[in-house]
Amino acid sequence: MNRLFILALMCGASAVSQAEEFRDSVTVYFPVASHKLDMGIPANEWALNAIVDRLHDRSLDSLVSLKKVLVEGASSPEGDIEYNYNLSHERANTLFNFIKDHQEIPDSLMMFRFMGRDWPGLVTLVEKDPKVPYHDESLDLVMIGQGSLNSECRQTATR
Repeated sequence: MNRLFILALMCGASAVSQAEEFRDSVTVYFPVASHKLDMGIPANEWALNAIVDRLHDRSLDSLVSLKKVLVEGASSPEGDIEYNYNLSHERANTLFNFIKDHQEIPDSLMMFRFMGRDWPGLVTLVEKDPKVPYHDESLDLVMIGQGSLNSECRQTATR
């Protein structure tokens, strides 16, 4: 499974005397090198249903107005930046189309932000999976990639 996309909703609710902003988000995962939604991934089914339900519920509230739908895409560290940017952009369009199939939202409220390589996400995946070959060494190398090892550990790990 490749990287995730975070779908964030920003809404504003106004009462007679004050306005309040609230945010909501879900995470959607895509298979490696693909922009196709995979509903076989249990987290995706929940996330996509949740975002559609939340958008629908908020559309029924006359005091709430949607400010934007932001898709933030990050890539795994392998691969070059241009390829990952283009793939992330295709994935964002896939998510935008999914949302538009379920809720009428103007294009002007749809925004995309590429977050770059997701070293922290890779660290988390390696930390959680003890079956990664050479687990500790792999974790050290990934942490060097994200720049989080101190200089003494970095010198030892790169020898």
